[in-house]
Amino acid sequence: MGKTPKDIIGEEFGVKSEELHEWDGVERRVADKPKRQLMVRITSGEHKGLFVGTRINGEGCLKRALDYKGDAVLVLGLEEVLILHKDLGMSFFESAPGIIGTQKVQTDLKALGYESELVEEGPEHIQAREKIMQRLIAE
Repeated sequence: MGKTPKDIIGEEFGVKSEELHEWDGVERRVADKPKRQLMVRITSGEHKGLFVGTRINGEGCLKRALDYKGDAVLVLGLEEVLILHKDLGMSFFESAPGIIGTQKVQTDLKALGYESELVEEGPEHIQAREKIMQRLIAE
């Protein structure tokens, strides 16, 4: 990532440029990192009401997906699946690119014919997360 006009002007006044960090293959300044994390819930079709949980990539993804205790599995392609859950979803960064962002998840769902909405985590989701963790610890 090259120098931005902000960096060039800052150098003239002796301001040190912000350090860049990389996540999901994109270099960003800390200040540019999306702040809000949201869950994605499907609002149409046979999986209406389920939240998007884990994304599994790579060879044998469907076989590995069966090991997860999800309520449904959506196949995105030969090497990519989404695990769906009834009470809880993974938090994605609002408007971030790539697999950590809400935009890619919603685009993937739309390509499969599903509508979706962004949901902020509330007390009911925290309780669901605690129940899931207790169940995992007990096993």
